[in-house]
Amino acid sequence: MEILKQPQYKPLQVEKQILIIFAGRAISGNVPEAVLQRYEEELTAFTEKRHPEVYTEISAKKALDADLEKKIKDLLEESKVSSRRSEHPCQSKPSGYSQED
Repeated sequence: MEILKQPQYKPLQVEKQILIIFAGRAISGNVPEAVLQRYEEELTAFTEKRHPEVYTEISAKKALDADLEKKIKDLLEESKVSSRRSEHPCQSKPSGYSQED
């Protein structure tokens, strides 16, 4: 799995990288690179539009405390709900889960 693949000379802001890495921990399995890239773009756009304060807080604190982690987890859950796309990588369950879970 590849995350944070960036075009040359166009690095992402550190705050966005942190959010993507945090979100990447929830992605399981082999997700196609194109899907991951689209997910990263959609997640950063969603955060910029709906929760820009998360980026501000990451930048200001320079660490993920429990409160900020909760905000990010809530943001990720909200982004999954608003996306509702079947190929959304965070909607897949980790291996070992059954349909009933």
